[in-house]
Amino acid sequence: MSETRVRFVRNSLARHYGLNASAEKPLSGLRVVDVGCGGGLLTEPLAKLGASVVGIDASPANIATAKAHAASSSDEAVGNIEYLATTAEDLMATGRRFDVVCSFEVVEHVAHPKSFAASCSGLTEVGGLVFMSTMNRTHAAYAIAIFAAERALKMVPEGTHEWEKFISPTELQQMLRESGVWVEDVAGMVYNPLTGTWSLSPITLVNYVLYGVKNR
Repeated sequence: MSETRVRFVRNSLARHYGLNASAEKPLSGLRVVDVGCGGGLLTEPLAKLGASVVGIDASPANIATAKAHAASSSDEAVGNIEYLATTAEDLMATGRRFDVVCSFEVVEHVAHPKSFAASCSGLTEVGGLVFMSTMNRTHAAYAIAIFAAERALKMVPEGTHEWEKFISPTELQQMLRESGVWVEDVAGMVYNPLTGTWSLSPITLVNYVLYGVKNR
């Protein structure tokens, strides 16, 4: 899934900023913050594509894991990532702003999604892009993410997801619009169990990713 999301981010940024998506480091010069970075699964690939990346997470343990993994990498770009144990709200309060704000698989876990969307918008420079991914509140998402992944297959700990907190694409677009971000593209992400790979799709029944532009 991480590779699919990175491809979506890279290609969307290339279109928006007129970059060469096939270049070795197409995101050079862009300032990115990865909100809810966890162990750096998105942070590191974006840094390798040339972006200057700040990874933030409310969990100090996650930041410690991300720093340890970056320290073990031989890629110089990964070593230049700035990791901070903080929240989007607290980082926004410092006055820092970014060309790109990414927050993947986070909004469905927060207590106040609207406030979280507003904080992500607040971290974005005018004309910059906000990327988010989450799970749609559908019966299909419940069956796959909770019944299958948590209870039947034990792929993730039971209780990881709360179906009531899943957000439809329409709801998330409205939250972002109210905070000044106008969504430009929404794509579903579909898993193929035969190949073990993810791909972008028009189908948003379960997982989806989107991006919007901060209102000028």
